[in-house]
Amino acid sequence: MERQTFNINNTEHFNKKQDTNYSSILDIFIAISFIFLLAVLVLTFEQNMKWGIIFGFMIFVYFFARVYDMIDKTETITTIGVEDSQNKPLGFSAIPNSWIFWGSIIFFFIYTFFVASGYHYNIVVGAPQFNTAGFTFNIAGLQSMLYGDFLNAILSAFAGIAETIFFFGFVFPSIISNLVHKFRLDKIIAVIIGVIIVSSIFTIFHLAVYGLNEVALLNLFVFAIFNCIILSLLHNIFPLIAWHSANNLGLSQWVHTFLNQLENIL
Repeated sequence: MERQTFNINNTEHFNKKQDTNYSSILDIFIAISFIFLLAVLVLTFEQNMKWGIIFGFMIFVYFFARVYDMIDKTETITTIGVEDSQNKPLGFSAIPNSWIFWGSIIFFFIYTFFVASGYHYNIVVGAPQFNTAGFTFNIAGLQSMLYGDFLNAILSAFAGIAETIFFFGFVFPSIISNLVHKFRLDKIIAVIIGVIIVSSIFTIFHLAVYGLNEVALLNLFVFAIFNCIILSLLHNIFPLIAWHSANNLGLSQWVHTFLNQLENIL
């Protein structure tokens, strides 16, 4: 009996360690993405002032909230990155975070090159377009890669990461937490209200991309709803990051050019 208990504890410890590892991977990935996005936007601030201010504000608020949450363990500010299995809803706790992580990577490549790249730009969730025409590096062998369509595609993908982390990994769970702890609402009702609020804010934010394109805004609203549902069920933000960044990258001019060149070669 003692040996069986020891094995169970070891299994629980191993699973928790795996969850921690993927949380660390996510933190490193977010830091690299945000630093790169901010660095390029600062270097091209005159051309991309609007996006520099918007994404700079989002990243600042996110990290300020993370630091505040670490200092003052509050129940009203929260983030969802990769949560332990016991925190997930019944029926989804059995899905290992390793499956979600590697599944997200596979999904990213399939969606980028085989799904999003075939969509018409005005009827799906698009991406912010950055002015990178005059941004070059004088590094031998890299100059032809790190400017124009390629850099714009990478920035659009990282912008998708920033939006996902801010709206769905931070704003969405924080709204639910406030509704549950401050207003004493039932968890399910709080989630429904949170989905509506965040999806609306996410759609309004993208007026900066689409203006009053009703079809695009409707698709954005539905896209946000699905993001909230997936996060509520899996408590893991990797699928959302993969979907949003793959969508932005797949719709970029660089991917379309790359696929056309590949088709000509084949």
